[in-house]
Formats: sequence, structure tokens, C-alpha cells
Amino acid sequence: MLQEPKNIVVFDIEATGLSAEKDQILEIGAVLLEDREIVDRFQTFVSIKGGVPEQATKLTGITNLMLQGQPGIQKALLMFRNFIKDYPLFAHNASFDYRFIQAKCKETGIVIDNDVYDTLKMARELLPTASNHKLDTLCGYFGVANDNHHRADNDSEALSKILIVFLESLKRRGQDIGKFKVNK
Repeated sequence: MLQEPKNIVVFDIEATGLSAEKDQILEIGAVLLEDREIVDRFQTFVSIKGGVPEQATKLTGITNLMLQGQPGIQKALLMFRNFIKDYPLFAHNASFDYRFIQAKCKETGIVIDNDVYDTLKMARELLPTASNHKLDTLCGYFGVANDNHHRADNDSEALSKILIVFLESLKRRGQDIGKFKVNK
């Protein structure tokens, strides 16, 4: 059985759209768990080209004004890489978020090669009868507050609380996290 890591990073991104190749990252948020306790937080907005599409602002609340003076994608990714070190990464629908991170890493020449695990896959396995497995639904199910849904830092913190419950459930079942790893 794969030992649960001592340090885990739960992360989320907000983007201008759904295409990792065409759209841009607006925000990166993360929390560092050490022995299942939040010990550090990371959040950065990302200065983008062309302005925030109205649809993205409606969903995230992120405006052009909020991005003024923020780091570009290369600096934001370097800051994120510095925060995550070599710790395993967890995200909800991880293939989406990690695909964006990898696309932007490729554009900027930055390498982020951490192991990545998907809490959406965990939710589907651990809660098969749930009406859906969206983060806001899971927050309601577990009584986790998330007043700023679709903001990367808030979603990361809320997800970290749900992940702790999932990890305990997997431990009780004798299952390891390996089956939830996202292929790189």
C-alpha cells in the first residue's frame, strides 16, 4: 500500500476558458498540508494579454483591474513551482488544471513534474450515489464553507478539507492513492 505523503499540495487554477492551448490562466491558488493540517497558502493572479473575457469575470469575479501589476505567467509558474517543491499535487478534475499548468510550462520553458492526483476520481469512487461530484456539491455534502467558489485560493482550501475526509476513508478501506494518479 502506498504510504500517504506527509506533505500534500492542493491546488486550483482559474482560466479565461476551457482550452489549455488557447486560453490563459487568471489565478493559481494552493494550500500546503502537512500531516493533514494547512500550514501554508499560495495565491497569485496572473497578468494576461487581451483582458479578461466577460464570461470569465461572471464565473470567477476576476476583473482586469485585479490583474493589473500582477506577475506574468512565467513568473507566476516559477512562484508556484517554488511553493509546491516536489510535493504531490491534488486537484478536483486534476487533468483540467494540470493540462493548463503543463501547457503554460511548455510555452515558458518551465518544468513542473510533480505527481498529480484527482479528487474528482476519489469522489466518484467514495460517493457513488451522490447526485454529482462537483466541488460545490461536495462542500455542501460535507458542510465545508466555500463562499468564493471559482476563486483558486478558496477552492483549494475547501478541497483540502474534503481531501482529508477522502484520505481517511481510503485508509479505512485499505486503499492507496495510486489509483487516482493522473497520467502525465
